[in-house]
Amino acid sequence: MLVHEILFALWLFWSAGVATLIPVLAAHAPGMRAWSAPMDGGKTWRGRRILGDHKTWRGFLAGWIGGSLWGLVQVAIYNHSTFVQNFYPESFPVDKFLVTTVLISLGAVVGDAVGSFCKRQLDIPSGKSWFPYDQLDFILGGIILSLILVRLHLSQYLVIIGVWLGVHLLFGVLGYLTHLKEEII
Repeated sequence: MLVHEILFALWLFWSAGVATLIPVLAAHAPGMRAWSAPMDGGKTWRGRRILGDHKTWRGFLAGWIGGSLWGLVQVAIYNHSTFVQNFYPESFPVDKFLVTTVLISLGAVVGDAVGSFCKRQLDIPSGKSWFPYDQLDFILGGIILSLILVRLHLSQYLVIIGVWLGVHLLFGVLGYLTHLKEEII
């Protein structure tokens, strides 16, 4: 049933969404400024920054850890929610969910960094949109790393990509309408 596929896509990659949100929050958290060193150390490749100043070790680690810890919250919710249990597919091993969220969270922050690398090499300024890759890099990274542990059906991956592209676009529009973002996409 498509509704169950959509709910599962949201559920499974929720940790990826958290992993990309946490770095923004960590940048404003007290005591976290000391971890603001750029991951690329200010180095360049082909005359361009590798990642840029906005990809920091603070954001990378906070995103990965935050997304992974969110997986613990999801396990607790799953254990106490028949609603979640009803849309959770039998084909996905519940006992591998937590480790999968760790991989998905790591994949999300790595995918985001790869996206930044590509943008820098294509001379796309930091903060400028590169549609649709900016909206998908974290999901594609999460999918790729999760393949270490689990394999879903192609249709499930397509639903995951479609749902999270839609979620990202929705939040982009909301951010624009509330003046938190300068561009819709």
